[in-house]
Amino acid sequence: CLVSKSSGSTGQVLNVVHQADRLGIQGLAMNRLFELYGSYLPWHHLVYIYTSEYPARSLFGMYPMTLIPTLTPTPQILSRLRGLRPHLLACYPSHLRAIANELGPEGCRRLHLKAISVSSELSTQQERDDLAALFNCGVYDEYSTEELTHVAAQCRDKTYHIFEDVAYLEIVSPDSEQVLAAGEKGEVVGTYLHNYAMPFIRYRQGDFAALDDSTCGCGRTFRAIRDLGGRKLDQFILPSGRVLTSGWLLDASYSFLLDIGADIAAFTMIQETVDEVRIEILPGAGYTPSMSEAVRTRFLELVGEPITVRVTVVPEIKRSGGGKHHPIVSRVTQRQS
Repeated sequence: CLVSKSSGSTGQVLNVVHQADRLGIQGLAMNRLFELYGSYLPWHHLVYIYTSEYPARSLFGMYPMTLIPTLTPTPQILSRLRGLRPHLLACYPSHLRAIANELGPEGCRRLHLKAISVSSELSTQQERDDLAALFNCGVYDEYSTEELTHVAAQCRDKTYHIFEDVAYLEIVSPDSEQVLAAGEKGEVVGTYLHNYAMPFIRYRQGDFAALDDSTCGCGRTFRAIRDLGGRKLDQFILPSGRVLTSGWLLDASYSFLLDIGADIAAFTMIQETVDEVRIEILPGAGYTPSMSEAVRTRFLELVGEPITVRVTVVPEIKRSGGGKHHPIVSRVTQRQS
């Protein structure tokens, strides 16, 4: 057996035991994932920025894969990418943002990537589309967890297809065991079909989504999920009882870039209490002090309720021990959990 560790974003860090002789399933799922984006050929080199190395570096010399650890500084990541010249890249959205900010549009295109897969952190479709334009290749989101492995991934039509021969998904009412019909949004409950060493059966992932039975233009027939909205901990609860989902908050943050033109390299929104939010900003090269007040004013406009908003400029954005950046943090929902 092999042991991996979940990130703890559901509130609990788990040691997850996998059977070594069943890991081929994950390899096949990875192959399928990149086939969603285009032709994945045996000589195509994948570089993945991740916490630890995959159990295999290739399939008998084909489909080579190279690890760059998540905590590697961005200049060193760029040096490795230039030296390795990969065809495909898999990383967290925050790493891709940092790479794009460092390289600029021309440098992004010079990497000549065929496709990029992002996972494990929240990102919006608009953000992925903008990054795709910078890198001149598709940027697609993958939904995966340590407990259920590869759950779903976007095809070129941006539909999240469930890997139904890997994980069986149900959507249930958050406060009960009631299974919801297609189109109704609720909590993701999953069963991993291949781990007999540490079975996860009807495991509450803490994420929210809705099943989608509609036909996708790409021709794939697995069911899909939509409205993937992040975890319970990735939302703000306002004094009125209104809930701001992680998707809403990410769209709000994108407004800082598009509507007021703030040069922001990275950010974290932290809800300290129901009526107080702190926004930490890692400034870009063109950031000016007046942008902090503009961000504060814009967020208040979008929220539309009387709360306190503080904007602070920080020298770095903190990551978890595994190198992840959690852009939405609620102390309120953490205490309630």
